[in-house]
Amino acid sequence: DFLLIAVRDLLESRPDLKVVLMSATMEQDTFTRYFEDCGEVHIPGRTFPVTELFLEDVAPRLHDLGYVEALGPGFAAGGLGFGTWGDRGYEKSFKYQVLVSHFRCRDGLCGFGYNAGKRLAGKRLEEGLFLHDVLQQTKGVMYDLPIVEAVVFALAEGDDLI
Repeated sequence: DFLLIAVRDLLESRPDLKVVLMSATMEQDTFTRYFEDCGEVHIPGRTFPVTELFLEDVAPRLHDLGYVEALGPGFAAGGLGFGTWGDRGYEKSFKYQVLVSHFRCRDGLCGFGYNAGKRLAGKRLEEGLFLHDVLQQTKGVMYDLPIVEAVVFALAEGDDLI
């Protein structure tokens, strides 16, 4: 969304700039109204169903498929009592271990590798989601990209993840 705002503002100040926006799923009328006086090209084809998957749905399946390290230290530490959305508990202690004291730990999970193999469900999953969110707030997408990569690999290997 932010990028589209920036592009529209840039087009106003740079009339020599040309933008081609392509999508198989976008609402064409919305973009036509947003970018006034833009041309349209419609290439007929068929549409494909889109399934929305959320992290809470995908993480347990990736864990079961062996992508434990890709899920990162947030999910590895799930179930150890660092906190939840309702009780932030020992969130600062978790962040310190991940970002400072065990950042280069050999297990690739900031010292939480010993816990990573346990089943990812229930309270362990819930806390893992919270701790992953804590890391997103601190480090942006740094811990998301390996999960996206694992999803792509799992789909390429024929797993539907649901």
